Amino acid sequence: MSDPRDPRGSSADDLISMGSLSTPKLAELTKQTRKASEIRVADFDAILVAGGQSPMFTMEKATQLHRTFVEFVEAGKVAAALCHGTAILRFATLSDGTPLAKGRTVTGFANVEEDFADQAVWSLNLLPREQHVMPWRIEDALKALGANYVQAGLWRSFAVRDGNLVTGQQNFSGAGTTELCIAQGGKSGRSWCRWQPGGGWRRALRLGGRRWLLCGGRLGCVGRGSAAESKRQNCGQSEGGRKNGAHGRIPKE
Repeated sequence: MSDPRDPRGSSADDLISMGSLSTPKLAELTKQTRKASEIRVADFDAILVAGGQSPMFTMEKATQLHRTFVEFVEAGKVAAALCHGTAILRFATLSDGTPLAKGRTVTGFANVEEDFADQAVWSLNLLPREQHVMPWRIEDALKALGANYVQAGLWRSFAVRDGNLVTGQQNFSGAGTTELCIAQGGKSGRSWCRWQPGGGWRRALRLGGRRWLLCGGRLGCVGRGSAAESKRQNCGQSEGGRKNGAHGRIPKE
């Protein structure tokens, strides 16, 4: 359904993806992606697991990606997940067996957004009402693991950082997620790694003096400089309170 070429037309207006898929050189790159097992953590400063609907169905079996993601975390490098890509937090465990998400402040596709998506497909008769778009829900799963799950409401851009773990709520949170990644990781000029289930990963391309990453047919700029920044995103959230639309508890510095 997220493929703009899908005959049902639910993503027919995704001109960015369609443009990449229709550009031969870019489309060819998506056919040459490598396995997660080929990622050398030492070669990258960060990893970003992108979203789409696939992670909700395929992430459980992506065990090598779970391990690689945790390697980034335990090496002190930026580990980020966006939208349904945060599904990885349901399965990733630290080397001592502790769930990665336990005790951490994270976000991801919210229940209120899953409800909206269900109603949308039901109204178009794309699914029977007893069937949901997703087989499980990120918000429920992360809370069950002991994570401090927070979200900003329906379709609002929202990203949060807890140490070197960065998460973005949904597809409107890409810019905020990127900003937190850059702030946490500094700007060393080294390559970043971006991975998407079903799409694989590629090293950065150099276009216009900046490093870009291609994954799943989409390009994203991840330019970097020299100084690491320790600034945490100020979500305006006090203990037990709500501000700037965020739901949940975001710990103070």
